[in-house]
Amino acid sequence: MLKKADFYDEDAEPRYALVAQWAHWLTVLLISAAVIVAWIMAAEARDNPSRPDLFTLHKALGVTIFAIAAFRILWRAVSNAPPLTGRVAAWEAALAKITHLFLYLVLIAMPVTGFIMSQAGGHPISFFYLFDLPTIIPENKNVGELAEEAHLWLQWVLYALVAFHVLGVTWHVYVRRDGALHRMLPRQVNAE
Repeated sequence: MLKKADFYDEDAEPRYALVAQWAHWLTVLLISAAVIVAWIMAAEARDNPSRPDLFTLHKALGVTIFAIAAFRILWRAVSNAPPLTGRVAAWEAALAKITHLFLYLVLIAMPVTGFIMSQAGGHPISFFYLFDLPTIIPENKNVGELAEEAHLWLQWVLYALVAFHVLGVTWHVYVRRDGALHRMLPRQVNAE
């Protein structure tokens, strides 16, 4: 029977700080929720009474994703990522860096385009019905339609980047078996 030690030396793999790990997994959870809500919204009839609540939930999730993405970018600026071990090839490291950069860009751009789309369309943005975000963009149908088009296009970019990221994780877990996933997981205590 194979043991963890047959795949990698856990102590040799530097890890992200717990704050970065929590922010990462919270982002995963929130993106999943926002996407599921968006799919449900798109499938609902326009006159369905629950549709406005779905839009409110989707927008609030987007605002939260934006805040966490901004926090993650600031955290990265003050807390460097753990160094990659020699087990990760240079091309893998470069590809990971590019993928992460584009993921961060999309995690900022999608909520921004959603914000512009809502405000330019004259729709308030409620944060889980606790309060409304201030209106800073006047109604403008053309701007709203442009932001909507960008928002819808960015969803496909997000899907592609997430799929590519998951593919990379799968590569490291099942092919390379180099422990790269463990960089984003808390250290196990007494894990024998």
